[in-house]
Amino acid sequence: MRISLRFPAAIITLAALSACGGAGGAPPTQSAFPAAGAPTSPMGWFEPAACTTGRLKLDKCSVHLTKTDPKATVTATGPKGGTISFTDKTCTDKKTAEVTGSDGKYVVTAGIKAGHCAARFMDIEKKKVLGTGVLAIENTL
Repeated sequence: MRISLRFPAAIITLAALSACGGAGGAPPTQSAFPAAGAPTSPMGWFEPAACTTGRLKLDKCSVHLTKTDPKATVTATGPKGGTISFTDKTCTDKKTAEVTGSDGKYVVTAGIKAGHCAARFMDIEKKKVLGTGVLAIENTL
C-alpha cells in the first residue's frame, strides 16, 4: 500500500488555518498546530507566519502582559489600498486587556483580570477581505 505525503500536509495546513480564523474565543495553541520545528513564543503560541491569513501581516502573534510590563505594541501591515481594522472586543469585555489604535499601529494594555484572549484584525479593500490576523494575549497581572 502506498501512502501519499500530501494528505498529512493538507491536515496540518487545515489545522493551522482553522485555528487562526473562525469564531473561537481562545488563542491558537501548539496542539492546534502539529507541525514540528515551527517557531513559538514563550507561551507556546505560534509566531507571525502562523497567525495571519491572506495579505495581512502582524509583527507578532502573541503578547504577554505582566505587572512590570503592562503594555505591548503590535504593528499590522497589508497591501496599499486596504484598511486595517481591529474587529474584536473580546479582550475588553473579559477585562483581560484593551487594544487601541488605528492605521496598523496598536497598543495592548493589561486589563484588571488575569487570563487570556484573542484579538482579531482584518484588512479590507472595497468590501473584500484581503487578510485576517489573530493576536493571542495573556495577562498574568
